[in-house]
Amino acid sequence: MDIDGLRELTLLFVDDEADIRENIYSILAPFFKKIYLEKDGEEGLHIFCEHKDIDIILTDIMMPKMSGIEMVKKIRQANGDIPIIFETAFSESEMILETIKLNIIGYVLKPVDIEELLEVIERAKALIDAKKLQEKLKDINIFLQEEVAKKTKM
Repeated sequence: MDIDGLRELTLLFVDDEADIRENIYSILAPFFKKIYLEKDGEEGLHIFCEHKDIDIILTDIMMPKMSGIEMVKKIRQANGDIPIIFETAFSESEMILETIKLNIIGYVLKPVDIEELLEVIERAKALIDAKKLQEKLKDINIFLQEEVAKKTKM
């Protein structure tokens, strides 16, 4: 895993169980530049809207006030690409099918296996890296087109 690459990223972690929030935070904190911790979907959505530096979202599904699914539906309206990982104690197929429709990068069951979570985070980082590379290639292509246009006008 590219730990140094994660240090450039910010994680939003939303879970209503304080023990889980603190345990996962203490494990992941050394890997990330910053981690926002929130206890329900409403707070998670608020932080997402307020802070444009969030690169990955890790969220529980079942929470008070606003579920993780509802939070992600609202986030997807603003950002269809941000990697999102669901963690939950439930493995009901209907719930899993609903989350698949939300373009989720991964799904981890509680109690969270940290190795499994890190593997999913690594996939999320690979998507982020691919998107950054795609943007760089797009910029290079635009630059080259401009250069060719300048030379053909001469």
